[in-house]
Amino acid sequence: MPMTEEELEYKAQKTRESLGYGPLDSISAVEFLERYKATKVPSLVVAIVPDTELPYAEAESVPSQNIIKFRKSTYDSAVSGDCRAKFTVIEEVCHDLLRHSGAMHRAIANDFIARANPKKWAQEREAKYLAAAIIAPQAACVSLDSADEIASQFGLSAEAAKIRYNQTDRARRKARGETRAFSSETIERVRKLEAVTGYRVRSLSDD
Repeated sequence: MPMTEEELEYKAQKTRESLGYGPLDSISAVEFLERYKATKVPSLVVAIVPDTELPYAEAESVPSQNIIKFRKSTYDSAVSGDCRAKFTVIEEVCHDLLRHSGAMHRAIANDFIARANPKKWAQEREAKYLAAAIIAPQAACVSLDSADEIASQFGLSAEAAKIRYNQTDRARRKARGETRAFSSETIERVRKLEAVTGYRVRSLSDD
């Protein structure tokens, strides 16, 4: 059964702590991989393979065999600090950390095979969430005011930082004692419903 968001946040926190990272520390992909192998799974095989060996994926993790393969171009990009490559490396480690079944791929394009397989798709989403939570811990993100700040602090791409900002929005609002504002589209739909039913939703009122 897939883990809940709360369980993944907790696992991310404990993983960072066990590998010696503080809540504000930025993570280097290669260093994280080395710490994980040394601390958690000494038998893990990390293989850097020619791009032609993984023509349709940037990386492949097979937890049952304790092996993670990376395209050379992807690994080289991670070494140079590329944000997307860093996420790829840590996501593949997360497949191993979560002991997912089968071969998990970080696809170059949309992974239609994964989307067609509910279990595999759930595992991909779980690994992506855990990777984001490990890279940008919730405890630090709740104090940041924008996706740009998250991207700058933790070395995430703009797209990944926006997703992470939204993921931590609930905890951020709870810490500040705020409620979530309704979108203009939601308010418009409710107002139309009010016109039909004659009932007024007080929480949407301006007065």
